[in-house]
Amino acid sequence: MRRSLWALGGGIALALALTLAACAPAPDASLPQWLRTAPYEVRDAYAYAVAHPEVLEYMPCYCGCNGGGHRSNRDCYIQEIRRDGTVKYDFHATG
Repeated sequence: MRRSLWALGGGIALALALTLAACAPAPDASLPQWLRTAPYEVRDAYAYAVAHPEVLEYMPCYCGCNGGGHRSNRDCYIQEIRRDGTVKYDFHATG
């Protein structure tokens, strides 16, 4: 009985670990190297900023980087969106 419970618990733990490992998105090859190696939460935040820059434009930068020319929270993530659609990222939001 004890062995079956340990085996069941081990199986559940293994399934949970594999599920959680699959939740972390793979690094995007279009991201700069410093961002590809960042934690997935940081990459997700940058991905959101690129997908929804208009939302972040309405959010003030709350950490004081507006003294460095930042006009909104968008500028903490995105330095420039070029005409061809490529993005020049800002390091500031990496922490």
